[in-house]
Amino acid sequence: MGDIINYMEVTNLVVIATRYFGGIKLGAGGLVRNYAKTAKLGITEAEIIDFVNKVDLLFLKFLMKKIRRNRKSY
Repeated sequence: MGDIINYMEVTNLVVIATRYFGGIKLGAGGLVRNYAKTAKLGITEAEIIDFVNKVDLLFLKFLMKKIRRNRKSY
């Protein structure tokens, strides 16, 4: 799964793949292929959004309050 994530050049994500045993043993290679396929499908079907750091927004809010306060004192 990690190789697919690197190949698709995505960051800040978590992929959870659950497989219920249905009587067919896939072996190590089969499991890796199926997990990678699941990760690729999930990434391509998911809505990709831009990451916004909340710390920056909180700082901006604090800065705006300070500017407003200073502007009122004049």
